[in-house]
Amino acid sequence: MGTIQKNHLIALLVLFSVFSSISGQNIKENIDSLNVKFGVLLKKDVEAAGLLADSLLRASEREAFIEGVISSSLMKAKYQRKLGNYDSAASILTSNLSFIQEKLDLISEDYQIMVWRTYGVSYYDLAVISYYKGNYNEALANTLLSDSIQDQFFKGKDFGQERYLNSKRTAKMLRGNIYSVRGEIDRAIEMFEEGAAESEAVGKFYNAAVTYLNLGTLYKDKGRLIDAINVLKRAQRLAEEHEYASLTASVIGAIGQVFYSMQDYEEALNFSMKAYRLHESLEDKFSTAYTAADVGDYYKELNLMDSAIWYYEKSLNLHEEMGNMDDVAYVLERLAGLKSEVGACSEALEFENKGLAIVQEYDLPKERLLLSVVRAECALKIGRLDEAIEVTDWLLKMSEETQNIRHQKDIYHIAHRVYQSIGNDKKAYAYLAKFLQLRDSIYTEEKAMEVARAEYQYELDKERSRSEEEKRRQQLVYEQKLARERWIKFGITGFSIFILFIAISIYRAYQIKRNSNVQLTEKNKRLKELREREQELSEEALSARERELATMAMATLEKNNLLNDLEQKVSFIENRMTDDLKPSLKEMRKAISDSYSLDKSWDSFIHRFEDVHPQFFDKLKSDNTSLTVEDLKLSAYLKIGMSNKEIANVTHLTLGSVKSKINRLKKKLELNADDSVRDFILKYA
Repeated sequence: MGTIQKNHLIALLVLFSVFSSISGQNIKENIDSLNVKFGVLLKKDVEAAGLLADSLLRASEREAFIEGVISSSLMKAKYQRKLGNYDSAASILTSNLSFIQEKLDLISEDYQIMVWRTYGVSYYDLAVISYYKGNYNEALANTLLSDSIQDQFFKGKDFGQERYLNSKRTAKMLRGNIYSVRGEIDRAIEMFEEGAAESEAVGKFYNAAVTYLNLGTLYKDKGRLIDAINVLKRAQRLAEEHEYASLTASVIGAIGQVFYSMQDYEEALNFSMKAYRLHESLEDKFSTAYTAADVGDYYKELNLMDSAIWYYEKSLNLHEEMGNMDDVAYVLERLAGLKSEVGACSEALEFENKGLAIVQEYDLPKERLLLSVVRAECALKIGRLDEAIEVTDWLLKMSEETQNIRHQKDIYHIAHRVYQSIGNDKKAYAYLAKFLQLRDSIYTEEKAMEVARAEYQYELDKERSRSEEEKRRQQLVYEQKLARERWIKFGITGFSIFILFIAISIYRAYQIKRNSNVQLTEKNKRLKELREREQELSEEALSARERELATMAMATLEKNNLLNDLEQKVSFIENRMTDDLKPSLKEMRKAISDSYSLDKSWDSFIHRFEDVHPQFFDKLKSDNTSLTVEDLKLSAYLKIGMSNKEIANVTHLTLGSVKSKINRLKKKLELNADDSVRDFILKYA
């Protein structure tokens, strides 16, 4: 899919989303975004932008939305201007300005900023249209009105400052162009100097580079060639830094034109060839064609005619391909003039005839004059004197209208030779005098250019001298640095040897100490192993004694369980025996009960437990005075590692009761909710 098709598809998608917004939502809520979308469409698909402007205008009128009518009318004017319908655009803008002035008091506070901006922009757009139509005084007045309106509403306010300042810069640039075409070069320069500095200060680097380009052209026309080259070099720097490739090529070409004005044709050719290659690589036919003609001019001045013809023909072919007929006529005039200079008059007249047909059709007076000079020159050279006189007389009439003294000089020069060839010495002398007068004037101008070229060369030589001096200074600094580095190396080498000697001594001392440390470490290691072994044995003994305690507790449990069973069985038998046997069984049951009570005694367990964990009960009771005997028993069972189930069996309690006792013990020990009673008791010493 081609670029045009892609852009059209994008425009249609944007337009569809816009129309959906118009039909589905209140236009008042979307006016700002619709303005943005119109701007996008105007760049990608002009017809789609026109449809949007018409639709918004109709919708705004239908809903009596004054602000929408104002905004969409400006859109419609921009659309007409884009099409080149300047009269139609101007008519819409004028009507819109009258409408704004009439409705200004009715504007809602929410839309004040938009309407005032539209008010100022409308005058600016009128100024642009007037400029395109050649009405420069009107254009200038409208830029001043635009500024006045913007100042009235936005100056010094907290809102809209970026767009306000941008509008001021844009209007200033337009005034610069107006002053330029009106010949007020100093005022134009003032506008461009301010605009370029302001644009660069706020980061509008493309605008700054373009303005510096325009400023360079004005400096060149004013004869300030050094200033011209300086600002153009600045424009080139900005364009290259921010990768504006096409603008970079244009600036480089403009630098070449300044050198051409200084008659430094080799330098002019150097810059123009760079510009030509850049434009060609960007596939910009229009700029390539123009630059090719400049390259042809510079080759011609260097008397390299074959190269000049090649680039003229390249420019001619591109302009013909694009249909730029005024530019075709310009290049044909250059080719005709070159052929005339080398004496190829038949070819020169062929180019002249082709060019004359174009200038007559498209009314191009400047190109017609230059082509007629070529015809007169060639007619004189090949002896067609009547034709030479006829063309020369027409040229003499035209010389009164042209303001270009170089063209006048060429006309008087050919007139002098034509009338001299037919023996009219009086006229020949008169035109010779005029020719010499203009030549002297131009000579003075050329001398000024030569002085400017010498001044530039002086500045260039001075810069080169400074650069060479800086290089020498840097070389000296570099050599001094090398010398310092050599001495530093010698010092480092000597110091390294000294350090090496110290290091060897330290290493030997270290080795001796290390061996001693190894021996000491081995001793400490053996002692540590003995202590660890002793601790292991102690822990094993402790563990064995705790197992013995647990075993004793469990054995007591088993014994008590057995005695309990015997007691129950004796009781069962006693209830079924005769009275004479009951006393004997009662004595047996009492003996069992006494034995059972004796085994449940806590004393024997305490003695054994304290052998294993001396001071445990005393320290625990001292730290926690609220503990009961039952609490101490439970703590002892936990200390020797008995499980909840084992504790339940020993104490004849249920598992739930044991857990409750443990929780009560936890509270008495004042442990946190996340703490474990069992871990606390096991670690308690």
